Amino acid sequence: MKTFLATTNRVVNEPVDYRGAPPTNGDHAPLWQNCGFYEKPIKEERAVHSMDHGVVWITYLPDLPVEKVNAVRPYGEEEYVVVSPYPGQDAPVVASAWRNQLELGGAGDPRLRRFVDQFRVSQTAPLSGNRCVGGAGNPRG
Repeated sequence: MKTFLATTNRVVNEPVDYRGAPPTNGDHAPLWQNCGFYEKPIKEERAVHSMDHGVVWITYLPDLPVEKVNAVRPYGEEEYVVVSPYPGQDAPVVASAWRNQLELGGAGDPRLRRFVDQFRVSQTAPLSGNRCVGGAGNPRG
């Protein structure tokens, strides 16, 4: 697991050039990303806004085999979790939370469950627990 230095968490209306891919913190869009599972990439600025509120963002390579995508899909039904594809990331599955990130070979790695449980609505995120619409029973396509 990697922990990154803190940056600002201002709301901005322009695109942000993040250092990491996927990013773990920084300035972000005025709108957050609703929690749930997404089959298409989402805007980084919206995902970072969600992480500012204590969300764990699980990303997977778009060309991941269907059975491996299906293994990560249930996380999108949990509160304070967003799951989406992310082209070009270094690992098949990456779990990101405000300032923290874990690269994984797949959803079956037990470290994924521990990461989600540790960083979902944690004190690390500046506005943790503030809001995350979606999640349980609201997967997105």
